[in-house]
Amino acid sequence: MHDFNACTKLAARQAYETAQLGPEDLDLVELHDCFATAEIVHYENLGLAEEGNGAELLESRATYNGDEFP
Repeated sequence: MHDFNACTKLAARQAYETAQLGPEDLDLVELHDCFATAEIVHYENLGLAEEGNGAELLESRATYNGDEFP
């Protein structure tokens, strides 16, 4: 069985390294959230929120249009 969280974290880390950027450099994020919890988990996997704080990022409205990570 695959650890999809580990796969996402590895892919994000490789993409950031290749682009010589980090999550703090992103202006817009397109995130496929096939179900409600996936959105929160992927915020963490992509480094947009610390592990365990994905829900807080969502609740802060930082992911809303016009904010930090629309």
